[in-house]
Amino acid sequence: MWAYAVNLAVLISINAILAVTLPVVADASGLVPTTFEVHPDRLIIFARAVAFPGALPWMLATMTAAMLASTLIVTYFLEQIASLQKRVHVQAWMLRQVVGTSDSR
Repeated sequence: MWAYAVNLAVLISINAILAVTLPVVADASGLVPTTFEVHPDRLIIFARAVAFPGALPWMLATMTAAMLASTLIVTYFLEQIASLQKRVHVQAWMLRQVVGTSDSR
């Protein structure tokens, strides 16, 4: 199980690195048309880099769905953690009732 977690972590790290570096490498090597030019006094961003007339609603819907899904997943795990903490608290109380404490009251 531990090896699976390590392999998954390595795979996620490699994907994150590639997600950042591949577009820069593709742009610098000429595989795709340049999206911007840097000059000493200005930065030019070409229209093709930001023109998404037909894809904009789909991109918005996809981003919104991804944010909603991640929010629901985090909420689920937070509820699970709270439930487990409550369970441990109740079990500790029950154990104190059975065993007692060393405090002299």
